[in-house]
Amino acid sequence: MAPAAPAAPPLSPPLSPPRAPSRAPPRAPTATPTRASWGGARVGAGRPRKKGSESHRRRPCAVAGQPQHVTFRVAKGVWNLRAERCFRLLRAAFVAVRRHGFRVVHYSVQGNHAHLVVEVANHRAFAAGLRALSAHVTHALHRVMGRGGRVLAGRIHARALRTPSEVRTALRYVLRNRTHHLPAEVHLDECSTAPWFGDWAALGLAAPRAGRAPVHAPTPPRAPGSSARGIVNPSPLGASSPPRPADSRRTR
Repeated sequence: MAPAAPAAPPLSPPLSPPRAPSRAPPRAPTATPTRASWGGARVGAGRPRKKGSESHRRRPCAVAGQPQHVTFRVAKGVWNLRAERCFRLLRAAFVAVRRHGFRVVHYSVQGNHAHLVVEVANHRAFAAGLRALSAHVTHALHRVMGRGGRVLAGRIHARALRTPSEVRTALRYVLRNRTHHLPAEVHLDECSTAPWFGDWAALGLAAPRAGRAPVHAPTPPRAPGSSARGIVNPSPLGASSPPRPADSRRTR
């Protein structure tokens, strides 16, 4: 009898399909934290800007024939600029900057700020004149107060007067700035060049009452299209004038 055939090996179970790699579920986007931090190019980055501060961007190019309306303000704690002890040094500073090609032709000094109308030869003289003005004012007030530290509240503001209309508006504001702050004071301000100005009709204003005479007379700014005897009085800078009374100190 023939031997029996060997039994067939059992069939292997079918292979399962390959498993897909496991992936973590996508994470929900998180909100950007709003807490204060430093650095980085983002909205609000950088040094915080103080309220009322002047931008440090490059100034527009100044050209000859366009007067500039210049304003500077002093920091808290600085003495009253209209007091005789401070005003005489400021007046000397306005004269001292002439050697830089930066000529002050009208000014109005208030308790904590001053307005100037200036003429410059070119932009280089304009920039040098502003630096010189800042240095002269700072050193003068340091000397009279007997201390150091900050004097100016911020960068000096300047705006070009490109048309005769802008010059007239600036002159009305500068020469009558005391009345702008104190409407009850309608006389000529002795801490300005208003007593030397005579062509008030060209500015559309009635001549104010005469007050105390200033100690120094400016030269007039020349606007585009206006002559030296146009809308301002031609009086030489440094002309002699009666001295200011010794008891004329103002405390406001």
